[in-house]
Amino acid sequence: MTDRKKPKLKLVKGKAKPRHRLTAKQSKFIDCIIGIGVNNPMTYTDAYREAYDCEKMSDHNIRKEAHRLFHNPHLTPLYEERSKQYEETQRTLALGRSGRIISRLEEEASDFEHGTSNSRVRALQLLGQMKTIKLFSTDVDLTESKSSDQIKQELEEKLKTLLGE
Repeated sequence: MTDRKKPKLKLVKGKAKPRHRLTAKQSKFIDCIIGIGVNNPMTYTDAYREAYDCEKMSDHNIRKEAHRLFHNPHLTPLYEERSKQYEETQRTLALGRSGRIISRLEEEASDFEHGTSNSRVRALQLLGQMKTIKLFSTDVDLTESKSSDQIKQELEEKLKTLLGE
């Protein structure tokens, strides 16, 4: 038996982009900036303090290292990808939440056995005020297009009547 060596393969077009993995601290840094796992999104500096041990670092160095880390060419695309995923997740959660609210309002509006008449009317009112229905909307659109000559003429007429000419 002969030992066969693996053939050397050569990439013909383009270069393979190596996928860099994040360390746990880098991942926590990105999550803190986006707002994952924390109450509010953090600044670069606060996120750096949260993810790394900064006990012996000055504020200037923390700011410098946080900025340098965030603008790392390997970290930025991963941040953008995770940020888009988080936004999509939040959008999906909001749609699900609004769907549940609408279905509960519809249930309340049609609950003649247990609901009061006031609660049914209020549920119907809230359903009517939804953005897609706008049944009880008080917004009035008063856009009227006039040429500058028409506006000038109207102003001159009003001035004449005010001055008594």
